[in-house]
Amino acid sequence: MELSMEYQSNNVCTVAFSGTGRQPISSDSTLPDYCGDIERILHCGACIQLHTVNAAADRLRAEGEIELRILYLTSDGAPDVFEQHIPLSVSLPSTELPQEPVITACASVDYLNCRALSPRKISLNGSVSVQFEVLQKKDEPLISAIADCEVLPQDIDVSEIVSLAHRTFDLSETLSLPADAPPVGKLIRTQAQPTIASAEAVENKLLLKGSLLVHVLYLDQSGTIQTLQHALPISQVLDAPGVKPDSFLALCVQQMSLYVQPKRDGADEMRLLDLAAKLSVTIRAFENKTLHAVADCYATGAALRPVTKLRSFAKYVKPLQLSMQQEESIESGLEDCEVLDAAILQIKPKTEADPDTIEVSADVTVLLLLKDREGSMQAVERSIELQLSEPLHLDADEVLFTPDVHAEVRGVHTDGGIIRLSLSLFAEGNIYAAQQTSVLIKAELLETQTQPDSQLILLFAKEGESLWPIAKRCRSTVTLIQNENDLSQDRLTEDRILLIPTAG
Repeated sequence: MELSMEYQSNNVCTVAFSGTGRQPISSDSTLPDYCGDIERILHCGACIQLHTVNAAADRLRAEGEIELRILYLTSDGAPDVFEQHIPLSVSLPSTELPQEPVITACASVDYLNCRALSPRKISLNGSVSVQFEVLQKKDEPLISAIADCEVLPQDIDVSEIVSLAHRTFDLSETLSLPADAPPVGKLIRTQAQPTIASAEAVENKLLLKGSLLVHVLYLDQSGTIQTLQHALPISQVLDAPGVKPDSFLALCVQQMSLYVQPKRDGADEMRLLDLAAKLSVTIRAFENKTLHAVADCYATGAALRPVTKLRSFAKYVKPLQLSMQQEESIESGLEDCEVLDAAILQIKPKTEADPDTIEVSADVTVLLLLKDREGSMQAVERSIELQLSEPLHLDADEVLFTPDVHAEVRGVHTDGGIIRLSLSLFAEGNIYAAQQTSVLIKAELLETQTQPDSQLILLFAKEGESLWPIAKRCRSTVTLIQNENDLSQDRLTEDRILLIPTAG
């Protein structure tokens, strides 16, 4: 007797590889002639620009550059900026990659220190990290039927992945400064936050609309700090094979690079900004599906050894948007001060989810540029812990929630030397409820047995007992037992004696 099995396809998204590569920063640089002498360094910032992320042979590789800007005070007390660009090349050995990998990368600054070796020379030391992740669409088939065997069927509701893709696109625009804004002297910091207003799924396509909010902090030609915000529109049609109009989406939109370059207008003034950004979108699309799996099996005329395994099956529950606002007080160390700028430099989020509660926390680094009572510029950097939570009360063994997390400075005011910040934390993503279910993964034929003559066995069974283990133990079938004992259900509603016909 050979076992003939039928299978049902179950497509899932799995992480094939995850790892972090690092590149150190170490340089001694001499200031160019157009920069003033260093009296005191206020802040050193790094913006990581990723140009390409790919796999070659058995290595993952990210190429780009590290854009460094050092804000300092000159010998006459005026602010100035020194800018430097360092090539970025991070690679990481990886195990065997899948045939059609989706490779993503996220870069961050581990630490960055700078000091003045002399009024004209700066020493930089630090490290940046690139977190690689390789996703794959994988078929995990389930046994759905076995010929000439008794099987215990079970239905499992899941959300099956139908599309997995990674796309990049470029945005660019030349922006004219507002009429009341002074011309650009030197850039201090450039940041951007992508926001997706709508994502519409059509056949094999994704229509994406939103904006990239660009924030620019610069010194004008008199050395005064100026700020500028501009929204670059996002309107993209992305290829997403397998996506359908009724698919529900899980999108991860990230900024890979952002370049802001001042240039002169027709009046020979620095009143134009060339903006260029590269964004990446990881697309995951799902559809709900009911799987027909086998939990157990046996044969009346042969000895089988069923092998089962506990597997996790996830189902989409709902989208979730969380937000909170928190007030923080920061000691400036000054008797009195004015806030020139407040910005979030880096966010390190952490998410914990269980069937009862979702908790999202973030270590947020805030930079404050201040003016003291004498008019001198100061910089204060602080790390602030933000937390938000949401009750769930789901019937699940495990809850999956991997949100996009970002934070904003919503307001700031001073009280003497105390700076009072209003900060907001946002988390947005899909919730999936996962159940641990035992399924049959294979069955081995041990021996062929002579079919016994048909006979009846008397057996005392208790209320609530299932007919399946009784039928399996006695080499009968659930249907035969039901017919012989005039039962309509496969679980007993009372204690009783059963007549068990063997399958002859």
